[in-house]
Amino acid sequence: MTRRLSRFRHAVLPRLDRHEACRGTTIIIGMVFVLGAVAALSEALAILFASD
Repeated sequence: MTRRLSRFRHAVLPRLDRHEACRGTTIIIGMVFVLGAVAALSEALAILFASD
Protein backbone atom coordinates (compact mmCIF):
# COMPACT_ATOMS: atom_id res chain seq x y z
CA MET A 1 0.00 0.00 0.00
CA THR A 2 2.77 2.42 0.94
CA ARG A 3 4.73 1.44 -2.16
CA ARG A 4 1.70 2.14 -4.36
CA LEU A 5 1.17 5.52 -2.67
CA SER A 6 4.80 6.52 -3.15
CA ARG A 7 4.60 5.48 -6.81
CA PHE A 8 1.49 7.64 -7.22
CA ARG A 9 3.27 10.51 -5.48
CA HIS A 10 6.29 10.16 -7.78
CA ALA A 11 3.95 10.24 -10.79
CA VAL A 12 1.97 13.29 -9.65
CA LEU A 13 4.38 15.57 -7.79
CA PRO A 14 6.84 16.22 -10.63
CA ARG A 15 3.94 17.59 -12.70
CA LEU A 16 2.71 19.75 -9.87
CA ASP A 17 5.14 22.10 -8.31
CA ARG A 18 5.26 21.44 -4.57
CA HIS A 19 4.16 25.02 -3.87
CA GLU A 20 1.27 24.64 -6.32
CA ALA A 21 0.06 21.48 -4.54
CA CYS A 22 0.32 23.26 -1.19
CA ARG A 23 -1.71 26.17 -2.53
CA GLY A 24 -4.41 23.82 -3.78
CA THR A 25 -4.66 22.20 -0.36
CA THR A 26 -4.92 25.65 1.26
CA ILE A 27 -7.73 26.60 -1.13
CA ILE A 28 -9.62 23.37 -0.33
CA ILE A 29 -9.24 23.91 3.45
CA GLY A 30 -10.38 27.52 3.03
CA MET A 31 -13.46 26.47 1.07
CA VAL A 32 -14.40 23.89 3.73
CA PHE A 33 -13.93 26.51 6.46
CA VAL A 34 -16.11 29.05 4.59
CA LEU A 35 -18.82 26.44 3.96
CA GLY A 36 -18.84 25.54 7.65
CA ALA A 37 -19.10 29.21 8.64
CA VAL A 38 -21.99 29.77 6.20
CA ALA A 39 -23.82 26.70 7.51
CA ALA A 40 -23.39 27.83 11.13
CA LEU A 41 -24.54 31.36 10.27
CA SER A 42 -27.64 30.16 8.41
CA GLU A 43 -28.50 27.84 11.29
CA ALA A 44 -28.15 30.69 13.79
CA LEU A 45 -30.38 32.91 11.63
CA ALA A 46 -32.97 30.13 11.37
CA ILE A 47 -33.01 29.79 15.19
CA LEU A 48 -33.36 33.57 15.61
CA PHE A 49 -36.26 33.81 13.18
CA ALA A 50 -37.93 30.69 14.60
CA SER A 51 -37.93 32.19 18.12
CA ASP A 52 -40.14 35.05 16.89
